[in-house]
Amino acid sequence: MKPIILLTLLAGMLFAGAAAAQDADDIRAMTPEDRKAYFQAMSPEERTAKREELREQFDSLSEEEKLALREQRRAERDQRRAENRAKWDAMSEEERQAVVEQRRNDRDQKRAKQRERWDSMSEEERAAAKARMAERRKQRWGGKQQTDDP
Repeated sequence: MKPIILLTLLAGMLFAGAAAAQDADDIRAMTPEDRKAYFQAMSPEERTAKREELREQFDSLSEEEKLALREQRRAERDQRRAENRAKWDAMSEEERQAVVEQRRNDRDQKRAKQRERWDSMSEEERAAAKARMAERRKQRWGGKQQTDDP
C-alpha cells in the first residue's frame, strides 16, 4: 500500500475516533445543525450507544446538577425561540408563505420516504419496527400514550 493512502486511512480513523470521543459537554455546545449532522454521520448502533452513554452521564449527575442543566437547556430553548420569533416577525408575508410552503414540502417528502420504507418492509420487519416504536414511546412517556387531550 502506498504511504499516502496509509496516512489518509490512519488520519480518517483518528478523526473518527476523536469524533466518537466527544463528551456530553462538547455535544451540548454544538449548534443544533452541527449536532444533527454529528448524529446522522453515525451508524444506528453508534447512535444508540452514544444515547445510552449520554443517558448514563446524565443519570450520574446529582439532582442539583440535573436541575441546573435542565434550567440551562430551558434558557437556551427560550433564547432560540425568541430569535426565531424575531426572524419570523421581520419577514414579509411572501417570505412567510415561502417558509410555510417549504416546511410543507419537506414534511410531505419525509412522509413519502417513511411510507416507501414501511411498504418495502416484510411483516417481520414491520413487527420489529412497531416494537422499537413502542419501546421509544415507553421511554419518552413512561408507558403512557401521548394524547392531544388536555
